[in-house]
Amino acid sequence: MSNLSSFPPAAAGGLALGEPNTWPEGLRAIGDLILASRFPMFLAIGHDLRLFYNDAYSDLLGDKHPAARGAPYASVRPELWERMRPYFELALAGEATQLQHALMEFERNGKRERRFFSVSLSPVRQAGQVAGVYCVLTETTSDVLSEHRHAFHQKLGETLDGIDDAVHIMKATSAMTGQTLGVARVGYGEIDATG
Repeated sequence: MSNLSSFPPAAAGGLALGEPNTWPEGLRAIGDLILASRFPMFLAIGHDLRLFYNDAYSDLLGDKHPAARGAPYASVRPELWERMRPYFELALAGEATQLQHALMEFERNGKRERRFFSVSLSPVRQAGQVAGVYCVLTETTSDVLSEHRHAFHQKLGETLDGIDDAVHIMKATSAMTGQTLGVARVGYGEIDATG
């Protein structure tokens, strides 16, 4: 597990925060909470939102860790920055915000990944000023995919209700499967016991 002293001292983006183990008590408590949590969490500090994060978030960074520690969020996650910028701006303006089941497409270990997350972004204050953004992520990919499968099965059942011809059943099923998967062509075949 990382510790508070592993954050580069100059990473406060112009704020006089120094080493994390010298931070004011409130910020130090947030840092300790982040490091102790098993949920991916980070603190983006200062004007350029430099990252302080835990081991669970480092797993999401893949080969970008440990270089991402103390680096600006926008340079670590350029593929997410334009999408996430408005939410960071809300938090920096003092307003907490939340995304539910948000699709995040990000780079990890040289590959593009697509996952769903619930994300909470909250302002972090020091001496009455917003000093950064506290972010907690909960992966919801399996929940979202399960909901999509359930909705597909329900819609398929409704579509096939009353159709008793095998050819029409296969045509309707193929059309819905293609539409759901976003493909132009879906095929099917018959397999017998010898084939």
